[in-house]
Amino acid sequence: MSASTGAARRPWWVLLGLAIIAGSGLRAWQLEDQLLLDDEWHAVRLLLEADAWTIFTHFGYADHSIPLTLFYRALYLAGRLDEWSMHLPLLLAGIATLALITRLFRAELDLPTRALWTGLLAIAPMHVFLTRTARPYALTGLLVLLALAAFRAWWRERRLVAAALYVFATVLAGYLHLIALAYALLPFAWYGLDALRGVLTPTTRHAGLQDIGRLVLFGSVTILPLVALLLPPWFADGASLTAKAGADRLDALTAWRVWRLVAGTGSDLLAAVFAAVFLLGAVRLWRRDRELCGYLASVLLIGTAAIVLARPAWISHAGVLARYALPALPIVLLGIAAGLNALLEAIPLPALRPALAAGILVALFVAGPLRAVLAAPNQFAGHARYSFDYDPAANPYDRDAPVEPVPAFYRDLARRPTASVLLIEAPRVLVSTHVPDAWYQPIHRQRVMVGLVGTRCGTPDWTDQLAPQLVWRQMISLDALLDGAVPAGETYLVLRPGKWEIPPGLPVRWPDIHACLPLFEARFGPPVYRDAQIIVFDLHRSAAASAAGP
Repeated sequence: MSASTGAARRPWWVLLGLAIIAGSGLRAWQLEDQLLLDDEWHAVRLLLEADAWTIFTHFGYADHSIPLTLFYRALYLAGRLDEWSMHLPLLLAGIATLALITRLFRAELDLPTRALWTGLLAIAPMHVFLTRTARPYALTGLLVLLALAAFRAWWRERRLVAAALYVFATVLAGYLHLIALAYALLPFAWYGLDALRGVLTPTTRHAGLQDIGRLVLFGSVTILPLVALLLPPWFADGASLTAKAGADRLDALTAWRVWRLVAGTGSDLLAAVFAAVFLLGAVRLWRRDRELCGYLASVLLIGTAAIVLARPAWISHAGVLARYALPALPIVLLGIAAGLNALLEAIPLPALRPALAAGILVALFVAGPLRAVLAAPNQFAGHARYSFDYDPAANPYDRDAPVEPVPAFYRDLARRPTASVLLIEAPRVLVSTHVPDAWYQPIHRQRVMVGLVGTRCGTPDWTDQLAPQLVWRQMISLDALLDGAVPAGETYLVLRPGKWEIPPGLPVRWPDIHACLPLFEARFGPPVYRDAQIIVFDLHRSAAASAAGP
């Protein structure tokens, strides 16, 4: 490679490196302060209620990912389970995906396409959200990518290391979430057809038969550990899986909304532009390497079609199919990257292309949903109001949010320095439909903790018993507050007597806060703020007064 060629390539390498750094930062930003929400609680609830054998032998209707839950249970027994440790494996998987895709298929892809591919994945909202979620999807996405590349390397070069990597990645991906097998096992079909064509051609019949034999042997080596891991929960709890199959269906509108999530936009116009660029890139990849393009296209189309045809529960919600199909997201982004590179190559000045590519990526980030989500402080970046649909008019968490006056207490806090005050909000039902703080925190800009009701405001459920059993960063029991465990600094307890929900009328247990008020008033003094929505106690003032004595 000449010096001039090296100099021309250097900006693309810089862009690629910056994409990895920026994408890693987006995934890690404020992650240690995030509160667990929604499906992230499936694993916690099970590990509190069941032993390791029960976890190992049950899928659960609210599926909990068996190996991930066992890992969390090990942390729990070691006294190290908290929000950060639950998120860390997924964060590492998301960052590893960013770092590794530039090396996948590098012989077939030119450097500008790989740099754009990495940049698009770095700012892909769906991948950022799922990397920041304590669910297995970021791990399965990484493992399926490794499996696809490893199988192809084994088939083309017969490398045992590649074969071992494929078996490991496929078995672990399928064990983490069964639906990943819709993508990870497809290479057997693709290359099986290749072998079958060899059998049907007289001059290559012998080689084709050998290839089929290799595939059968390799398939056996892959399937046996999967069967060993999945048979126990299938026999003990197979009904949980069958109950979710055939339960829902995808319609055309939802399919388009899935595409918008994949494209990372709430705009129909921009999503259509992405579709056109993707088709351009697919043509470009096909002309460059038909085998690679056909291989990836078969995985993308057949794997996603298999998921749709299985009609899993909730698939009519675009976000469900989008996260199930996360392994296909990098393939789509590769097509878009190839299309963008084709457009950039039409520019007559090659030296401008890297800068224009960087400008496109920055513009897409600014126009997308991530900039608002990652504004500080935001401890609810995993809330469905940010990820259900990027178009607020189509997102029920924005469209159907209760219209109510914002308490003046929150407006007053907005005048204070950002993150200078701690709010302990109680009670809390740990699902998105009952979390008003995702709307109020952008207004008051202060830190938030969950106040678990504990044992003194009615009959507690399992969520109220978390604090005594686990050491959480972002949760504290009201029992602990009443017993004197007040966090340092300016801290307010915000009690919500009435439930908050989207949509209204959902059945939910809500403690009788009014019956508990005498306990709080005796311990913390009279409320410093009260309206129809919230009752606020100044714990800092109360603690200081107690320390000063009579």
